[in-house]
Amino acid sequence: MACGQGGSGPRGAAPQTAPVITAHPASLALAMNAPGTMAVVASGSEPLRYQWRKDGADLGGPQASVLTFASAQPGDAGSYDVVVSNGAGSATSSAARLTVGAALAAPSFTVQPADQSVPAGGAASFTVAAAGNPAPALQWQRSPDGSAWTALPGATGATLALGSVQASDHGAAFRCVATNSQGSATSTVARLTVGAALAAPSFTVQPADQSVPAGGAASFTVAAAGNPAPALQWQRSPDGSAWTALPGATGA
Repeated sequence: MACGQGGSGPRGAAPQTAPVITAHPASLALAMNAPGTMAVVASGSEPLRYQWRKDGADLGGPQASVLTFASAQPGDAGSYDVVVSNGAGSATSSAARLTVGAALAAPSFTVQPADQSVPAGGAASFTVAAAGNPAPALQWQRSPDGSAWTALPGATGATLALGSVQASDHGAAFRCVATNSQGSATSTVARLTVGAALAAPSFTVQPADQSVPAGGAASFTVAAAGNPAPALQWQRSPDGSAWTALPGATGA
């Protein structure tokens, strides 16, 4: 009886080759409830078998070259690798880490801008705070009357600073729009009131000399302008050199 030629496969069949990993899985950062995948690419004789592991422990269920996270949860976070095997051997990928962060959320404003009232030439500022994941981008807008809105170039911070407002800015409206991949939100409208310009005090009516008999009554009157309205304080001197404030004498 003739014996067949020895070997690991049918006569003339190509020898099997062990798996070689050509692309390792990459680390992944997902928001909670978000989907994602890790993948491995390997060469070698088919069929190739895949066994994914988390923190060194085998994962159950059907195995393929792609590991899918349908809705990432905090418990999914960890270190993942995959063992690729066939009849000729096996290869283990390098580890990839899954990080699970806060859930995705559309923007919302936690601090709304407040109305401002300043004198002409003064400075005004409006401030907001917005939440969301990913962190929302901000864009301030202006309207002369609260109807048609225009984006303010470069105004993308939480605070909108106006260095020197003018009378023409009186009544202008401002708002902020927050945007991320999950949507957008618009703040409430804040309005700017521009009053008279700041001015140092000046006397529009000066006190006049008084001549009265002993025991008689005398009064001195002034009028002062300025913005903000100036506080008054009368003073007395016996000879016009050393002056003393008169307690309670703060009227015109």
